[in-house]
Amino acid sequence: MTSTRMSILKNFKVNIGPGKLLQEDFNKRGYIHPSRLALLHQYARLAGLRASLANHHDVFFKNSTLYIRHQTAHVNTNLTSALSSQPIHADFTVTYLGSSSLLCNTRLILENEQQCYSTCTAQCIGVDKQTRKPAAFDETVRNIYAYAVNGKRPVLSPLLETPQSTGQVIYNKKIIIREEHVDSNGHTNNAAYMKLCDTVFSSAITDGILCQEFLESPLRDYTIQYLGESVKGDEICFDMWQDSQNKYLIHFEAKKSDSIVIRSQFHLDNKLMSSL
Repeated sequence: MTSTRMSILKNFKVNIGPGKLLQEDFNKRGYIHPSRLALLHQYARLAGLRASLANHHDVFFKNSTLYIRHQTAHVNTNLTSALSSQPIHADFTVTYLGSSSLLCNTRLILENEQQCYSTCTAQCIGVDKQTRKPAAFDETVRNIYAYAVNGKRPVLSPLLETPQSTGQVIYNKKIIIREEHVDSNGHTNNAAYMKLCDTVFSSAITDGILCQEFLESPLRDYTIQYLGESVKGDEICFDMWQDSQNKYLIHFEAKKSDSIVIRSQFHLDNKLMSSL
């Protein structure tokens, strides 16, 4: 009986952000900005953790925090600006619990149509605020998510590759981390890195490194891996390049000095372009 109960995942319906997709969430072609999508999933995770941890939420986050190690999101390419101003909510589920890490899924759902328009899987690491090192979850947290202890751990994507050919064009841009990029822990927020990737991507189009056609290609999915930390005032050097096998797969690597802080990729859908 116990094993049956633990195999059943618990879903939490939560309200997020402004509760609507707004016009500014989309680019001029009507496709959602990757950074806005990442922010909506972040809102869903935060609300889901508060709902699932309930009375233990503030106790846990007094001495500990959760760092995102990896996240992958998939997007329904029908998610366009035509859907702006429609109410949305999210579903939150913890699918796996380890000693100091958990996996959670968030789903963005358009309430008027009851359709899921984006899903995201994120790996979160419990970290002690004082030592800045991974810390095992306490017994209360383990009891709350006991149903996920024996959950199937999804296979996460491997670390994103560096350029595979010396002939690949690499676009470089340096960005200074500002106050708007950092969270309450004083470190660059995970969704802010997506916004910086968005900035680099847009700059590459403006500077003629990428063709304008990329503005006409909706986002299919994104992956981002967090390998280091940065704080306000740090200079981050971004490299961006197209995949050698698929020009609609855009890679990013950001470094602080010689240390990699993130690797990311945007996978664009070229079905629109192939139909022209």
